[in-house]
Amino acid sequence: MKITVSMMGLFFVAGSALPSQAADCDEAMSQTTLSACAARDFKEADTKLNIAVNRAMQRVRQDTEKSDLLTGAQRDWTGFRESQCLFESSDIEDGSAAPMVRFMCLTRMTQARSKEIEPLLNCQEGDLSCALSSEGD
Repeated sequence: MKITVSMMGLFFVAGSALPSQAADCDEAMSQTTLSACAARDFKEADTKLNIAVNRAMQRVRQDTEKSDLLTGAQRDWTGFRESQCLFESSDIEDGSAAPMVRFMCLTRMTQARSKEIEPLLNCQEGDLSCALSSEGD
């Protein structure tokens, strides 16, 4: 799958020197370190999103139709995110800053997606605007 291959390539390039502490990123001077910091930020955002999506999937596990819809929506969104971030970094695709710019885009979009998913986990029963309002935890 293209998404997996390109994401793995980004992690390989920028992940080889992932800073261990925030201070390392605050004082980053080299492009390699800046890219590694951006990769670390994306990994953190992606982990948070995966937790939220997994919680949402648990809420709909008894409803095959909703489960399939959520799975499809997340798959489609992931493809959109990858394409959008490739587009946003296309002017510098061969430059040393390309991984950093791509990771910054991935982080921004992933954080936004988390903000879309998280409210679904806190719906009030009877809230017709919330796809998860009638599901139990």
